[in-house]
Amino acid sequence: MDLSLDPATWRRGGCKVAPVFFRTLPPVNCKLPTEMPFLADYHVHLEKGPYTPDWLGRFVTVARQRGLVELGFTEHLCDFYEGQEASGAWWAGAPEGEDRAYSRRWWQGRPRYSLDEYVALVKDAHPAGITLRLGVEVDYFPSAETSLRRLLAAYPFDLVLGSVHWLDGWGFDHLDRLERWQDRDVDMVYRRYFAELGRAAHSGLFDVLAHVDLIKVAGYRPSFDPTPLYAEAARAIAAAGVAVEVSTAGLRKPVHEIYPAEPFLRLLGEHGVPITLASDAHTPEDVGRDFDAAVDLARRCGYERVCRFSRRVRTQVLLS
Repeated sequence: MDLSLDPATWRRGGCKVAPVFFRTLPPVNCKLPTEMPFLADYHVHLEKGPYTPDWLGRFVTVARQRGLVELGFTEHLCDFYEGQEASGAWWAGAPEGEDRAYSRRWWQGRPRYSLDEYVALVKDAHPAGITLRLGVEVDYFPSAETSLRRLLAAYPFDLVLGSVHWLDGWGFDHLDRLERWQDRDVDMVYRRYFAELGRAAHSGLFDVLAHVDLIKVAGYRPSFDPTPLYAEAARAIAAAGVAVEVSTAGLRKPVHEIYPAEPFLRLLGEHGVPITLASDAHTPEDVGRDFDAAVDLARRCGYERVCRFSRRVRTQVLLS
């Protein structure tokens, strides 16, 4: 068997195609004759309403109106009793003070359902003309990796999102507490965030990293050029083999910018990191919101494909 890696031996029909034993995904920019454009929102939350078919159906209605073919529900794991147990008292290692006390109160006040109730709600829904995906968004805490891994393996998730929302007990994206940004060393906060993001990528817990530069949410920027942080993160994410989402949620926040920033997304693309599209909708009207801007950004950064997930298996399909 010829195992040559000479790209000239891979070219068929105008596309560079590696030998089958060297690849698990379709070529990034090779359009197959039977492919149809694909548009999915893989980051949607039901938490602001009841767990009822009617509430879920309102999200589905907007998804259809916006031309989505798949809709991924990704509730926060901390909203479930099982998630609270698996995450443990992660704030215990944070410095004592107001941030730690707030984090404990906020976190312990979240759960209101069991994971079984959530899984049944999504799995029992079979709307016409759109495929629903069962997902979950998980806060990354190094102290909880083992218990989180065990819990996630016990449920039939299609995708698992990983997020960094907390730094040393401080919920930096809690916009009702913007005063907690005052007197922070913003440069140090950025470095701390990207270090934690790299650890989340390497944990092996996640299929997709959500809003990968969320640290900018409140509009605070470092005094230095963040490109080296972006580059280091892109290398780490690529090495870990996880995807990232292109999220329009930032357009609805004080930063008024898609996650990730264009220079960051370009670096991710250069390192071969695949993407999903996400709205981070918490209400029906935000499902698929501003996806034209997300698609435009992805294309400018060289992306022609997005990820599709089923039972945590990833394929790449043509971006709509």
